Amino acid sequence: MRTILKIAADGVALSPSMDACDEPNTPVPAALRARFEFGEELGTGAAGTVYRARTLVPLGDLPLGYDVAVKVLRSGRTEDAGARRQFAREAAIGRQLESEFVVRIHAAEVSDDLDQPSFVAMEYVAGRSLRTRLEQEAPVTGTLTRRIGADAARGLAALHALGVVHRDVKPENLLLTDKSQLKLMDLGLAHSIDRRHDGATSSSGGFHGSFAYAAPEVLRGREHGPEADLYALGIVLFEAVTGRHPFADVRGNADAMIHAHLETAPPRAAGFAPRISVLLDEIIDGLLAKDPAKRFGPADELAETLTLGERSPYWRRHERDEPRLASARRLRAMRRPARTPFFGRAAELRRLERAWREAREGRGSTVHVSG
Repeated sequence: MRTILKIAADGVALSPSMDACDEPNTPVPAALRARFEFGEELGTGAAGTVYRARTLVPLGDLPLGYDVAVKVLRSGRTEDAGARRQFAREAAIGRQLESEFVVRIHAAEVSDDLDQPSFVAMEYVAGRSLRTRLEQEAPVTGTLTRRIGADAARGLAALHALGVVHRDVKPENLLLTDKSQLKLMDLGLAHSIDRRHDGATSSSGGFHGSFAYAAPEVLRGREHGPEADLYALGIVLFEAVTGRHPFADVRGNADAMIHAHLETAPPRAAGFAPRISVLLDEIIDGLLAKDPAKRFGPADELAETLTLGERSPYWRRHERDEPRLASARRLRAMRRPARTPFFGRAAELRRLERAWREAREGRGSTVHVSG
C-alpha cells in the first residue's frame, strides 16, 4: 500500500460535547467505525460527505473522546486518482493554516489502497452555513454584514499569505458560529498561486467553482487569483445585506449569468437596502469591479476597513479624495424612517428595539411583551 498523505495535528474544537444521535444516513466504511463514533450527517458535496463524530482512539495528538467533523471521500470517487490528489491537497493546505477564521484540519489520511478509506478530520464548529442563515433570516443588518465580511477577509488573507486561493467562496462555504463568528470552510478547490504568471493559479482543466460567484477574468479564461476570491466575497456581502444576488434576475440561467458577470454593471446595494452605510455600499461596489486591477483589496486591507469602518485609513483617504462621500454619509445618518410613535411607551420601545437589533446581529434572546 502506498499512502499519498497522512497528517495529524492538535487543535481545539469549538463544541466540547456531542449529544447522542441517530446513525448517519450514508454508510461509513467499517474501518473508520473502529476509529470514530459517527453522529449525524452534516453535509455532502462532490468530493465527500461530512459527519459529526468523536474519536474512539487517539488520533495524532487528539485524545480519545474528542469531537470532530469527519469528511469521508465518496465511495464513487475512491478509484479516481485525481479526486484522491485533490482530497490530499485540501488536507495539506488546511494543515498549514493558522487562522481562527478558517475551519482547522486536525488530521487526514489519503491512500491509493482502495481497501483503506480516505478521510479528513476537521474542527467541529457549532453553527450553520451563511446560506442557511440567509434562507431563514435575510437580509442581515449592515453591522453583521461588516462582521461577516471582515472575518471572511481574514480567512482569505491567511490563505493568500500562503500563496493559495480558495476558488469557491460562496454562502455555502462560510460557516457562521453560534457566537456570530464566521469561518471559511471547504478547501476542496483551493490551489496554489503561480507567482510567475501575474499571481494566477497554476492549475488547469477548465472552470472551477460556481458560476453565480465567478469573477469576470476567470470566466474569460484567466486563472484564478486572489482578486477573484474577493469578487466572490463581494457578491456574498451584497446578498447578505440586500437578501438577493446582484444578478438575481438571471439566476438559474448559466449563459445569462456569465454574460452579466462579464458585461452588466452590478446594481448598488444601497438601491435595495437604503439604510446601509455609505462605506459598506462603496466597499461592495469596489469588490464587484470588473477589472481585477481596480477591485478593492488586498484581503487584509478589506478586513481592516470593515472592522474600523469610517475610522479606517482607507476610508479617510477615500473621503478626502471624494468629498461627496462624506456628505452622503452625513445625509444618510440624518435620515429617519417615517413612523407613528408609541405614546407613553418610549422606554419599553427602546428596550424592544435594542433586543431586536441584537437578535439580528446574532445575539438573540427571549423577550416577553404584554399589555
